[in-house]
Amino acid sequence: MKNLIYAFVLTLFSTAAFAQGIIEREYSQYLDQDEVTHVFVSGKMFDFAATIGSGVDDEEVKELSEFASKIESFSLIKVPNKDVAQNEFKKGMKSIGSDYDELMRVRDEGTKFALFVDEENDVVFEIVGLGVVDGEFIALSLVGEMDLNKIAEFVGKMDNDALAPLKRISEFKPNEVKVYPNPTSAGSEFKIDIPEGMIGGNITLYSANGNKVRTINADSKSTSLNTSELSAGNYFIEIQKESVTMKKQVIIIE
Repeated sequence: MKNLIYAFVLTLFSTAAFAQGIIEREYSQYLDQDEVTHVFVSGKMFDFAATIGSGVDDEEVKELSEFASKIESFSLIKVPNKDVAQNEFKKGMKSIGSDYDELMRVRDEGTKFALFVDEENDVVFEIVGLGVVDGEFIALSLVGEMDLNKIAEFVGKMDNDALAPLKRISEFKPNEVKVYPNPTSAGSEFKIDIPEGMIGGNITLYSANGNKVRTINADSKSTSLNTSELSAGNYFIEIQKESVTMKKQVIIIE
């Protein structure tokens, strides 16, 4: 029965319909093109999966069902035109603006991919992915009220091409980046937790306007940073190792 539940959830990601969110706002011109892959799953479909899973006596399936019940929609487009991929990626990165926090960016040979979240008090209301992979432009949106840790668990269990871009979360684990206490007081210190895979990289503190304030080595999973000589305001932490960059906002108060 457990395998049937997983199989059912997987079939949800082959359902096509009209796009919503960032795809509707920025990429509607591609939705009627035959060569463009377009996937949309409504909240009702996730509710249906949650209802079925809730009756199964398996803790893992129940957790999956609870997560699915909080998703309002999933949408994705994949544009196989190499001539427009880079331009659409730049356009998307610009359109995100200040509405989302950048979670992670991966840049390696032939691949650019960035994940953004609309997050408040550890609740993710939307996660947006933009990328150029194998010459194709990809944009996706997952909307709901979700725990980022649960998103990582969910996509890690799903063997489906539609979710492949989101698997970057379970692969690099940006959900393990923690900054606390946050807000923190000027003249004190705060801690930064990072994924094990980012040990050996650098941690850089930037001001809100992008000026580099301080850089330290990420030589362990937990690092402290002193806020002495820093004025109150918004800052962000950037953790970088090789082709992967992760970000987290931190607020310093008087």
